Amino acid sequence: MITVSIIIPVYQGKSYLKRCIDSVLAQSCQEYEIILVDDGSTDGSAEICDEYAEKQKTITVIHKENGGLSSARNAGLEIASGEYVMFIDADDVVHSKMLETELKVLKEENADIFICGLKRFAEIEEVDTCAELQIKNCVEIQSGLEIESKLFCGQNVEKYISCCGKLFKKTVFNGIRFPQGRLFEDEYITYQLYYRSERIAVTDIVFYFYFTNPCGITKNLTLNKRFDEYDAQEERIKFFKKKRCKELYQAALLKLLNSAQWDLIKCQKWKEDFDKERGEKFQQQYREALEQAEKEGIVRFKNNYDFYVLAYPEKVNFFRVRRQWQNLLRMIRSKI
Repeated sequence: MITVSIIIPVYQGKSYLKRCIDSVLAQSCQEYEIILVDDGSTDGSAEICDEYAEKQKTITVIHKENGGLSSARNAGLEIASGEYVMFIDADDVVHSKMLETELKVLKEENADIFICGLKRFAEIEEVDTCAELQIKNCVEIQSGLEIESKLFCGQNVEKYISCCGKLFKKTVFNGIRFPQGRLFEDEYITYQLYYRSERIAVTDIVFYFYFTNPCGITKNLTLNKRFDEYDAQEERIKFFKKKRCKELYQAALLKLLNSAQWDLIKCQKWKEDFDKERGEKFQQQYREALEQAEKEGIVRFKNNYDFYVLAYPEKVNFFRVRRQWQNLLRMIRSKI
């Protein structure tokens, strides 16, 4: 009986793929299928996938042309037959009790998503996937809107943004797929999944071990690649505005403004390092977010030099001279 479909996108993962698959095969709960999606690997990963599929009836392999992580996850979703779905990156490993524990909680609590703790590791020796865990009284049930707020503040935001380390009812993905050809793919959809979920189980107990890969996709990101993150944030702002979720809409605005400031400074200092047209769009996103934030009464950017010069660098000299005149007038008035 297949209850959970575990989707593992694979691309050039020969060095660590076996340990990932082995950690899934070691699960105490056997009500699952593994869908290995070979995304055009050329390093021998495809052959490893086929070797496992020959030995394990629970493993299905999809071989496809390279299309990126989102494309691979979507391909897995299309053939998933389980009532629940889980995503695991091919360089990560999971605790042997992960599936059993998360599935039990979701069924008992009639929850839509289970969110567990994540832990980074650089060497596999740092990980104990069979450690004794005490789950009793360590799980909270929260609403989707409560979880949404955690995307914008507090520590361990990655725990809530990442789709890894979570067990989902497959129905929450109805009409939702990962955006193809984009980085920061999780940021485009997790807020939508939470919004349509009434009950979410959350624990800090670590079931998912995240490999810190120095050659990973999101390591050493250029500014051009980070632009995808701001597109995701802009879509999130529009989503909450459309849904009339005022607090989340305002939080999403502030999130974009705060995270964009340093990258805007880089745009203005190192203009040769990024695509000019894309950089101009990014600056326009910042301006629009500022204007919306001012309408909401969140910021007063027209009286704030730092906000203003980032949004309108072409007016910086005028703004600086005007501020100097204002300071001079104040000095004169104070002496009269």
